[in-house]
Formats: sequence, structure tokens, C-alpha cells
Amino acid sequence: MLRAGEPTRHWRAHCAAFALDHDLPTAEMVGVNVLHTCDNPPCCEPSHLFVGTQAVNQADKVAKGRQARGDGHWTRQPEYAALLSDVNRRRRAHQTTAIQLKGPRRLKSSRLKMS
Repeated sequence: MLRAGEPTRHWRAHCAAFALDHDLPTAEMVGVNVLHTCDNPPCCEPSHLFVGTQAVNQADKVAKGRQARGDGHWTRQPEYAALLSDVNRRRRAHQTTAIQLKGPRRLKSSRLKMS
């Protein structure tokens, strides 16, 4: 349970709600993942919370279809593709201009290896 005098750490609201509801000391909550059955991150209803590992959290995400894959992934959206192509075009134009301004690279004589 959260008690005065115990070592403190930053708590997410749902973790604090779970610890208070289950009368757990803060030492037992270190490294514990508190997951939501309702998939609503701000929810602090103790009956909607359960303890699980990161692997359980990832499996829950996949089972509920909250993992974007293929064409559903945000990087595959047309707006992102247009933005990415524009960024790459500008980057290539900048690199070309920089090379033209600097001229060809030349090694200093001190860097040449004598054999």
C-alpha cells in the first residue's frame, strides 16, 4: 500500500489504483505491468486492471487487433508516403548542392600511406 515514509517513485494513475485496491506495498509494485481489460489508458477502475508481463501485454494487443500491420501501418498511409518522398527529395537536393559547393574530396598528404 502507498504509505508515508516508503521510497517513492512516479506512479501512473492506473498502477496506483491497482496497488491501493489490492493493498500492495510499493516494493512489490516495482517492475510490475498493470494492464487494462478495457483498453482505455486513462481508466483507473480497479475491476478493469490486471497484472501481466510485457509478453502478455503484447499478446493482448495482437489478439485484440490493435497492432497495425501491412497496409494498416501508419507508414503505409498515402499522406506519409508523400511526406517521406518530399523529405527524401529535399535531402538529396541538399546533398548534391553541398557536394558541388565543397568540390571533390581530396586527401591531405599526411593521410596518404607510404609503402
